[in-house]
Amino acid sequence: MLSDGDIGARWRLRGAVPRPQAFDQLLWDGVLTQLIVEGSSGGPQRGLVTAYAANLSTGTAHVAVALAPQSTQRGYGPEATAIFARYLFATWTLRKLYFETPEFNCSQFASAIGRYLHIEARLKGHEYFNGRYWDSLILAMYRDDLDRFYADHPRLTHNNNGNRAVQERSYLHAGGTWPGNASVAAESAGDR
Repeated sequence: MLSDGDIGARWRLRGAVPRPQAFDQLLWDGVLTQLIVEGSSGGPQRGLVTAYAANLSTGTAHVAVALAPQSTQRGYGPEATAIFARYLFATWTLRKLYFETPEFNCSQFASAIGRYLHIEARLKGHEYFNGRYWDSLILAMYRDDLDRFYADHPRLTHNNNGNRAVQERSYLHAGGTWPGNASVAAESAGDR
């Protein structure tokens, strides 16, 4: 999935292809946790969500989301990102999540910018892709932005048993199926 040219350029390695023997180390360098996105009915893995470059003293972490081509534009991205953000906010003393993305990615989640994600920085002409330089945006999500997302999407608020996020957090560690389109199986750096 991450070696796909279109996805690889959008993910946090920005198209770089590490040596196979270095990939595992690179995949986990600076990672707080990362989870595999799966469909609720099983099947192929839909993507990967990663929290990295965490600074627990400032309460911040960066988040990367990569989806398989067949999983884009189907709701997996927003659901997996929200579930992952809820897990991060519930597990660590984080107050803000950063999403750094080249401007050409923004059309995929444009409706979230301004409501759930806020532009904190714009690096002009920072990323080269497909024959031109693009701005790189640093977006931020705060806890209250996530609360607003769940208020706007109530079907994601409860799991199948009607239990709230505290029980879902432990369920996330164990892996399993989530309601709606996305489920997440977890492997954190501490579990390896």
